[in-house]
Amino acid sequence: EVRYDLGNFNILDSGFFLQNTTMYSNLTSKTASPSEVRQETMRVHTDSTLSYPMKVSILELTPFAGGRNTYYSKTKDPDQYGAIRGIFQTGANLSTRFFRVFDVKVKKLGLDINRLRHVITPSAGHSFNTLPTTTFDQLDTFDSIDALNINHVINFGLENKLQTKRNDVSVNLFRLFINAPFNLKEAPAKGGFNTISADIDFKPVDWVTFFFDAAYDSQKEYLSTANFDLYINGGSKWTLDIGKRWNREVDDQLTTALSYTINPKWALRSYTRFDLRNGILKEQEYTLRRDLHEWIMDLNFNETRSQGDEIWLVFTLKAFPDMVVDFGSSFNRRKQNSQSAEGD
Repeated sequence: EVRYDLGNFNILDSGFFLQNTTMYSNLTSKTASPSEVRQETMRVHTDSTLSYPMKVSILELTPFAGGRNTYYSKTKDPDQYGAIRGIFQTGANLSTRFFRVFDVKVKKLGLDINRLRHVITPSAGHSFNTLPTTTFDQLDTFDSIDALNINHVINFGLENKLQTKRNDVSVNLFRLFINAPFNLKEAPAKGGFNTISADIDFKPVDWVTFFFDAAYDSQKEYLSTANFDLYINGGSKWTLDIGKRWNREVDDQLTTALSYTINPKWALRSYTRFDLRNGILKEQEYTLRRDLHEWIMDLNFNETRSQGDEIWLVFTLKAFPDMVVDFGSSFNRRKQNSQSAEGD
């Protein structure tokens, strides 16, 4: 896959902004034996949006319009090879901001608070996608791009932030964001509010951060997912991440990740994933990292329960961290994109 992103480019200082993503992907999927079903296609996908941000009194309004066009060399029907799928999208985002500053100073127990600013940002966004000219049931589904469908939704959001200054730099102590999408009648899902999500970031000191996110199914009236992370930064020598992953329909897992820098050239990392419901270790991964000046080399060993073991070698160019050269040997499986098949 090759991808190019153009983010919010101001067209000739006109106030109109163009955002574009273009991707070329060569995709193949072969069903495991005894089936010999093979799906493959070359895909070129573009997603372009033209927007015009403006301010009306205390409101920030950004109307937008654009389109998604995708070329498929192959589809499910051989008579439709070389299909071009088109989707028109339009909508607008509306937000405003209120804040108040509190004269609070705390310098104890490791806290460094020099006044507090409370910022509240309510928002609402309306978006509409037309029915694709080639529908998803006519395509082999490799990822979310192939599954695009008609959609009509209003997203309600509310962000709360507590900020302070450290070394004359504004930092977020606490952030809470709640998002509630409301499906309109054209949406394929049931109308009304669907999944309400909440994200919390809490950073009381520079070396400790808490992350929490949860999703509530308002139609079934139960909590569907809840995830928690405690991240401790031990400076230049080590970091520790302890996470809890809970999914009502799937599993309840505890994850740990520990990184340790031996010296400027060598570092170690370990990752484990434990299934709390069944009391079993589902995954463990160990990485030895070597700094090669212009490159970073990672030698990895991964063992995932019921999926096998794997050793693989990854070279990353420091100047271009998204460019990766990956060599691996699997005992039952092949890792995708140098990431764990589950978790992580």
